[in-house]
This record gives sequence, structure tokens and C-alpha cells, in this order.
Amino acid sequence: MARDLIPGHRTLKAIKIGDPRKRISDGDGLYLLLLFVKGGAHGWRFDYSHGGKRKNSSLGTYPDTGLALSRMKVNEARRLLAEGSDPGDLRKQAKAKQQEQTDADKMEAQGLPPVDSFEAVAREWLATVHQSRVGAGHAERTQIRLEQGVFPWIGRKRIAEVNAPDVPADLSDALTPVKVSHRAALTDPKQVGELLRAMHDYKGLPSARAALMLAHWCSCGRVNCAEPSGQSSTSMPPAFEALRQQGNLRETKLS
Repeated sequence: MARDLIPGHRTLKAIKIGDPRKRISDGDGLYLLLLFVKGGAHGWRFDYSHGGKRKNSSLGTYPDTGLALSRMKVNEARRLLAEGSDPGDLRKQAKAKQQEQTDADKMEAQGLPPVDSFEAVAREWLATVHQSRVGAGHAERTQIRLEQGVFPWIGRKRIAEVNAPDVPADLSDALTPVKVSHRAALTDPKQVGELLRAMHDYKGLPSARAALMLAHWCSCGRVNCAEPSGQSSTSMPPAFEALRQQGNLRETKLS
């Protein structure tokens, strides 16, 4: 496809208001879109195909971007296309990254930590997690320690770049706390007896039957069985002990 169809800069400089043309083509997808509305500027555009779709990319405005520069930009876009990349997407990504850097510079000028920095994440953790798990005095002491002993050294470091040796504090609880609710449990000896009889009468796989026979001995650990005095007991769970005393808990032999 023909390229460099615009003779030179004089051709563009000669464009006047009222020109009936909507665009001036330079060939192979590059053209100057003519805009005469108030405040508007003629814009360089590049039409191309990528991934089976027709796309359009802006290459700047005229006269800030002259003919020679627009051709340099479109040649780079063509090179990217030849390599399998989408020049429009890469341009958007570069623009977004530039905007992130601009925002980070503004925050730094205001004395604020960058959004993705260790200090920003740590302060969010202090406000949303730590304060909900400890007292006000504890939370204040933690904040002071971070501000005096951590932030001056790694506060501005990107959180993804912080390694374990960099962190002098224990942040093992730096997760949103999970609210624990009580689970249903059998406390009535009669109901426990019904459960044990159902387990004993199970006729399934031998391995599953053996597991059921052992389950009631493993369902409550020694430290979880407490005497009235609060001391740990080596006896069986209270409900099982009641059944044993009533003669309803029979010895089971695994077969």
C-alpha cells in the first residue's frame, strides 16, 4: 500500500477553514483528521487491524505533531503490529502508567505515601484490621512503632518489593479478622446415645466403620474436657460419661 502521499509541510500549512475535505491521507492507514470546530485541532490517526478487528489510534495533534513526527510514530506502530502487539493497547498502558506516576508524585509532594507503598498498606491495616482486634492503647503503640522504626526506612517502598527480612515487626495478624460463630453440638446424653448406636449399626465400608468407632474417642481432646475446678481431665466427655454410668455406653470391638 502506498505511503507518504502528503507532499510536505506546506500542504498541511495551506489548510484553511472551510476546506471541504474531512481528512488528508498519507497512505497505509495514516491520515490527518480535519477539525474546524472552536477549540479543536487537526489530529493524526492510524487505522489498522489487530486480532481480526479494525482499530484506530491517535498519534497526536497538528501542528504540535508535524508530518515527519507522525510518520515516525506510525512506523513504530507498524513495527509493533508486525511483532504481534497492539500499538493502541500499549499506548493506553503507557499513558496509565504515566498517570500513576503523576499521582504518586502529587501525593509525595503533599507528604502522603504512594498508594501501593508499604506505609499506605500498613496504615490501611491499622485502621481496618488492627484497631478492631486490640485495644485503643495497643493500636496507638503499634502505630508509633511503625512511624518511628519502620516507615522511615521502607515506608515508601512498593509493597510487592518488601521481603520478610525488611519487616522488623510481626504482621501475622495482618488479615481481616474472621467472625467465629458457635457450631451446633450434642449435649444431651440421650441424643449422644442415639448417635453412637447409629454409628455402631453402620454397615458400610470396613474402613469407614472403623473410623466411626474411633470418632467418639477423638471428638473431644483431653484439654477440652474440663472439671468444675477448671483443671483438665483425662476422663471421657461428660455426655459419654453419663451414658456409661447409665449403662447405655457399651464396649465396641472393631471387626
